[in-house]
Amino acid sequence: MLNKVDLIPTSATRKWTVYLSKIAPTIGFTAKIDKPFGKFSLIKLLRQFDLFHKDKKCISVGMVGYPNVGKSSVINCLKSKVVCKSAPVPGETKIWQYVSLTKSIYMIDCPGIVYENSKQDETDIVLKGVVRAERLVDPEFYIAELMNRAEPEQLITIYDIPKWKDHIDFLEQHARKNGKLLKGGDPDIKTAAKMIIYDWTRGKIPYYNLPPADECLPDIDSDDENLKMLENPKKYLKVK
Repeated sequence: MLNKVDLIPTSATRKWTVYLSKIAPTIGFTAKIDKPFGKFSLIKLLRQFDLFHKDKKCISVGMVGYPNVGKSSVINCLKSKVVCKSAPVPGETKIWQYVSLTKSIYMIDCPGIVYENSKQDETDIVLKGVVRAERLVDPEFYIAELMNRAEPEQLITIYDIPKWKDHIDFLEQHARKNGKLLKGGDPDIKTAAKMIIYDWTRGKIPYYNLPPADECLPDIDSDDENLKMLENPKKYLKVK
């Protein structure tokens, strides 16, 4: 499941859908109770599990993924009401929670997990939203890479800072603009850094990756229902 597809261009969602569909059924999703996207495709898929396993009295479907990817929000979206506590910060879900979707299908809201990956370093983990910003000892350390990934024009628009020498200068300007000062009037760059990381985690600063071009399939079935939704989302945003 590709959640939060409303935060990236449709073309990027389509490329990831094509790329991941060779591994497993892939659904683009926006977990908003009032304006869901992909909800009925997911429900249709879950009902197929029910049909394929008629010998089972109940089927448990676990929502597994990194912290802060919206697992709880997906379940709330499917139920059309808040049944799982969610927040735009990692670590909100601390225990497993079972939620009945139908008479025989249960959704399990799981705490976020961090997958072992030899290629990712501490900065990658922080920028994936795995760690809460307020728990970082040296949050300013991660801002340089964050600014490398973000588009400068987006940072200028979001923070109204027209130019800067480096990430420390950017943090100092941001701190002064928001009245975050230490005793003596020096800018509090740690607090400013935490604010920016929090914005990054919530999706306020746009950023996305594309799948490897050399491994991406040229195309998949044009009649695929999920791709039809991506091409004409307004048609599928009606809540039934």
